[in-house]
Amino acid sequence: MIGAISLETISKAKNGDAQVLTDLYEKHRLSIFRYFYYQVGDKQAAEDLTSEVFVRMLGSIEKYHPRAVPFEAWLFKIARNLVADYYRSKKHMLQLPLDEETLAADDAVTTSVEDQLTSERLVDALRSLNQPQREVIILRFVNRLPINQVAKMMNKSENSIKGLQRRALLSLRETLTDGEVQDD
Repeated sequence: MIGAISLETISKAKNGDAQVLTDLYEKHRLSIFRYFYYQVGDKQAAEDLTSEVFVRMLGSIEKYHPRAVPFEAWLFKIARNLVADYYRSKKHMLQLPLDEETLAADDAVTTSVEDQLTSERLVDALRSLNQPQREVIILRFVNRLPINQVAKMMNKSENSIKGLQRRALLSLRETLTDGEVQDD
């Protein structure tokens, strides 16, 4: 999880402080990009959508209230809405071609599951999940957001997120173990 943003930082951003806005962009762009990349599966589209999050952030920063939701969760709400718009307007099928460059961009992204799998198996396993399960896995394990932030972003209770996460992990385990070759 990325650290909390101070009220002073938010105040400066609302006042148009270019350095603060640049710092917020630099601090959050990689996690937002990863979210889009795992959602849409296209590097160029993920870059475009990432840019759009920050354009929208600039346009509505004055409406942001830190006490209502953490800043990063607010950005991910914007991102989540853009993913929905993307699929509504483009009618794209989910494709998740993972390349080593993207995965290597941040070693912290690597989880124990990814350590054991090829990119192709991970893509297939993620495709087996429904959209809410896939989103919870991406937010929790790729972007390492806490359950309470994911719950706020998805407008669900923390218990609902825990249930989605548990079912998603069980589905992933089943999908991944079904594909294993057993030694005789």
